[in-house]
Amino acid sequence: MLLSINIPIDRFLPQRPGCLFAAFTSTFMLVGLILLVVAGNQMLQEQKYQSGQCTITAKQLEHDISTTTSTNSNGSKTTTSTDVYAPYFEYTVHAANGRSYSANGYDGSNTYTSDRDGQQAIVDHYTIGQSYQCWYNPTNPAQAVLVRQPDWLLIILGGAFLLAGAFFTILVIIAFRDPSRQRERSGIILSSNEFSRYE
Repeated sequence: MLLSINIPIDRFLPQRPGCLFAAFTSTFMLVGLILLVVAGNQMLQEQKYQSGQCTITAKQLEHDISTTTSTNSNGSKTTTSTDVYAPYFEYTVHAANGRSYSANGYDGSNTYTSDRDGQQAIVDHYTIGQSYQCWYNPTNPAQAVLVRQPDWLLIILGGAFLLAGAFFTILVIIAFRDPSRQRERSGIILSSNEFSRYE
């Protein structure tokens, strides 16, 4: 006698696996958008700064140590330390109202990099006692920068997270819309969702 039994394979699989992937990719894209918004907002704020003259009163190359911890395949952790550098200046802002204000910094981002020679070259470009073009906040001249430029670190990180999220989203869409994938997930590819045996 032929006995045919229908086995709903889907009940043994995650009901909504797409939700997990959606949450994963959404997190990547959200982080990327936040970083890009922060970088864009900084650029917009600095575009409102007024051009002026700043006299350098002090300068130095700042040094710090960046520590990164990674987990190996065996579960052990490895800590890596890297020397990073950033230019630092103190200067007097000569505002349009005729008053002078003390300010410090370089480009507003305070980004450290491992390129010591490049950062030292920035420090060497400026001479103490000399005046250079700068930009300051008209409502608060103590907020000033010697260079107006985008925060490339935020832009690169934000773009990387956004692209990664978009890439994973495309993969998920392709996987869940591919008919062969659907058949594999539903168990049809195994035996048309039927188990047969003879008695």
